[in-house]
Amino acid sequence: MERQDNSRITNDRPTKCPACAGKVATKTHNLVLACAQSGGRLAHLPGKWHHPTKRMEDFTPASDEKVPWRCGTCEWECDATIHDRTNSGHSSGCPECYNSAREIGSIYRFYKLRNCTGVEEGD
Repeated sequence: MERQDNSRITNDRPTKCPACAGKVATKTHNLVLACAQSGGRLAHLPGKWHHPTKRMEDFTPASDEKVPWRCGTCEWECDATIHDRTNSGHSSGCPECYNSAREIGSIYRFYKLRNCTGVEEGD
């Protein structure tokens, strides 16, 4: 006789179906659909996906899986969790571009504070 797992209905705190709870990718809930239905907010992600063997359809937008991404601007490759790339509060972008912009911003602020152009007299 086959043993049934009744933990979903007999426990005080029954578990939900993983697909219904959004914890596994399905045809109606996956990263590709989330990008398409995001109103443009995640439209850039499919072009940055750089996993050699796995497809975006195999993941949910809230996945903690760390996957490779390629920056469309500088072509730098880095690993980041899917959740970090899709988080609406503060999604992670390319660390290399971020650091470059931060460095340029620091140089700009340095010269702006000194009210000069960055070119010394006599150069």
